[in-house]
Amino acid sequence: MKYGKTNINGDAGEYFLAYKFTKILGWPCRLYGQDLGVDAEIEVLDDDSISNGDIIKIQIKAVDSIKSTSSVSVYVDDRHIEYWKKFCLPVIVCCIDLSTEKIYWKQVTATEAYDTQGESKKVSFCLEHNIFDDSSKEAFRKLVSPEKANSIEGLFVKAKELTLQLPQNTSNFYDHETINQVEDVCNNITTIVSEIDEILRSFPWKISAFALRELNWMRDMVRVTKIDISRSICDLANGG
Repeated sequence: MKYGKTNINGDAGEYFLAYKFTKILGWPCRLYGQDLGVDAEIEVLDDDSISNGDIIKIQIKAVDSIKSTSSVSVYVDDRHIEYWKKFCLPVIVCCIDLSTEKIYWKQVTATEAYDTQGESKKVSFCLEHNIFDDSSKEAFRKLVSPEKANSIEGLFVKAKELTLQLPQNTSNFYDHETINQVEDVCNNITTIVSEIDEILRSFPWKISAFALRELNWMRDMVRVTKIDISRSICDLANGG
């Protein structure tokens, strides 16, 4: 059986990436024996080389050489793009120029268009901004734990504090000033819970099952309170 050019480039690209990522990042890089749409993964470590269990999945594409001086595109199966978008973990596509031994990387996002003709999708890289180098370490850390995601604990505490300000039982409100105050609290809770929901869509492991139940309790409290507000407004309008 012939060991063809495609196999040579594919294997060379995978081994080179594993070597380069491990050497520059100082993080474990694991190559997969079976390719089900991802070729490898890196485990993100902190400055003390401690792992918090954060993983980035990697798809690797290697080429003999890149002719352009500004950009390069690789083509991947449409089914792989759709598969990656379902991951709860970050996924990056890497393009390796075997002639210069440079690596370019880009995160796969649910909102980016990867349009082209046919069944394949095009992932494009800027040779200036998408290059892998020492600065990629912090960029990778932000992929698994962006600043916005790190704020979830504070958001949760604030939402809970506000929810505890709401009446804990069915209530009637007898003046418009009180209604406006309670309505403002409900709106603030809704805004914060929406921010938490946005974070959890990308990082569902950022919250425990118990905290998730408390989040649903906050939603229920807002819903019930708004019903009470609507009823109280009707009563006031009718002279009640």
